[in-house]
Amino acid sequence: MRSFILITISVFFISVLKGQDFKGGINLALVGSQVAGDCCSGYHKAGIKVGGYVSYPINRDAMISMELNYIQKGSRQNPTEDNDFQSYRLNLHYAELPFLFQYRIIEELSAEGGLAYGYFIGKKEEANFQDAVAGKPFNKHNLNFLIGFYYNVTERFRLNLRSNNSILPIRPHTSGATRLFNQGQYSDAICLGIQFEL
Repeated sequence: MRSFILITISVFFISVLKGQDFKGGINLALVGSQVAGDCCSGYHKAGIKVGGYVSYPINRDAMISMELNYIQKGSRQNPTEDNDFQSYRLNLHYAELPFLFQYRIIEELSAEGGLAYGYFIGKKEEANFQDAVAGKPFNKHNLNFLIGFYYNVTERFRLNLRSNNSILPIRPHTSGATRLFNQGQYSDAICLGIQFEL
């Protein structure tokens, strides 16, 4: 996996430096996430996303892009009287490689959609402020569906709102139970970020 990431980074920078029509830049976002199928609900886990992108215009209104990002996901439940003061925190770390199609709706606003390959780097899981040792292991590989919008503030600076949802389960249910469209726990995230063209 380390070789794959190094090759991707090399291709990324060579494309930006040599391709006249290619454009590249950096991404930075705040992430709110949850895990469908665990004990918590709601986008209560905060994280960050940071990385870079390269894009290629198909025509005036459409372009394709590839990104390489580090993203933090997970789940969180704070202790309250309603949950008998039980706490839970799951920090997940991924390297993600999104492939996106972007289309300009109006001059300042574009829509995007695509898929992202995610590689599981590591995790920290706590229940009631102690390391949680129970639970199934996380899958090393993941596939996510992305959809979102860009707003052009300037020619080089854009705001981005993106939904990032896993198509494949990130790990099996603790019980091991499965159903037709429920094969385990799934990650959902909302990213609010910026993109700056170099």
